[in-house]
Amino acid sequence: MRQGAASKRQDRVVTRHIPELLIGLRWLFDTVQPDGAMVSSGGQVVRSGHRTLRFRPVDWQGHAVIEIVGAATATDPSPRAEMEAYVTALDDMGEDVVASWIGRRGQVRSIALARPAHPSLRAAVERYVAGCPDHPGRQCACGRRARDASVTLRAVERAIDRHQVEFDALAGPWPHALDPSGALRMVAAGVVPQLAPHPVTGSAV
Repeated sequence: MRQGAASKRQDRVVTRHIPELLIGLRWLFDTVQPDGAMVSSGGQVVRSGHRTLRFRPVDWQGHAVIEIVGAATATDPSPRAEMEAYVTALDDMGEDVVASWIGRRGQVRSIALARPAHPSLRAAVERYVAGCPDHPGRQCACGRRARDASVTLRAVERAIDRHQVEFDALAGPWPHALDPSGALRMVAAGVVPQLAPHPVTGSAV
């Protein structure tokens, strides 16, 4: 296969998972976890086609790690080429990658990021690892309630989807009767991309 064609195939593999990647980054770095919440040290996952993206807040040497999980199909690039495409995409987003590796016979591609996860998320993982101070060494309702109080990856995904619909509606197209000159459409086109991300607040999911 020609090098240019292979490069395009790698880019397509990553591009189709960009929305889920952005949701995971939002959860890792921008989402405030409530006081007392617990989040599993194994992180959380989001499905994207035949890939599962796992976001671990505290993993290799304390870094946040993204895992891309799934076996390569006949039309996919090699696991290493796919991982390098993700590294390039993350670099384009301004994220510094400190390490990357492949495990489980090529089915897991792991990428460690320089930027630490949000302090409240790291604290939630630390509470999970420490366990319940009132019931050491065993499962209890306290831990379940603390996990239920956390802001999950799915909650972030739903919030983004909800507000994206609102932004898309604002951007148009506007009915001709409401915007005969097209001026509102032009204003909305300039404003919508600049809207700040809507904050996600904690709730049980």
